Amino acid sequence: MLQPVGGMDVIPKAIARKFPPMTIRLMSEVQEIRRTPKGARIVYKNRTSGAVQEIEADYCICTIPLPVLARIPSDFAPEIKSKIGDVFYGNAVKIGFESRRFWEQEYRIYGGISFTKDPGATIWHPSGGFHKPKGITVYYIYLGGESVTSRPQAEQHRFAQAEIDAIFPGHGKELGKPIVINWGKIPYNEGNKANFAPEDTLYDRMNQPDGPFYFANDWLTHSGWQEGAIQSARYTVAAIHKRQLAARG
Repeated sequence: MLQPVGGMDVIPKAIARKFPPMTIRLMSEVQEIRRTPKGARIVYKNRTSGAVQEIEADYCICTIPLPVLARIPSDFAPEIKSKIGDVFYGNAVKIGFESRRFWEQEYRIYGGISFTKDPGATIWHPSGGFHKPKGITVYYIYLGGESVTSRPQAEQHRFAQAEIDAIFPGHGKELGKPIVINWGKIPYNEGNKANFAPEDTLYDRMNQPDGPFYFANDWLTHSGWQEGAIQSARYTVAAIHKRQLAARG
């Protein structure tokens, strides 16, 4: 369980610093994804000023989560556009607590995870702040979170507290200051992973170019998560590079 100092978001921030100013346009909400005679045109709204702007390019690599993408007017091929909204998008949830670091003090657990009887849930322990008086531990449901997120938030707290207590008996009462992160309620995300049905051809189709449009995301690989996102990005960039070489003869 290796984590960058300062949190996982330091990775994209470090990548962003390598780009010239204005290469990355923050607070920009995509309104339309269109074809042009020479490539693609993206219409977007500046969330700060409200101004609607557009940008054209030879290619568009789309990484937008499917529940969000399904609502954006686009010129995707019919076999892609008609199926995007039908894919089940999983809903993971993390419920974190502040506590005395009993997992270190009494169980000699320093970072990593503890497995529960639920194959879709684990207990995460912090990978930093060792030996400090208090720390954070997290109950993480990455499969089947819908059954928990449908409950009132106070009930979600109690559920996670009981699950942690089942692994560390007597310590559930030490858990305080709960906070819930529900992937399904995060704007511009609305879930944690696309789940394609076995008979669905959309997975293979979205791993192929659609004219100027390419797709990349962790769920377009068999790995998922951050590893899958990097795999998908490399695959897509390599495909565009190969296409460019072929066009040059």
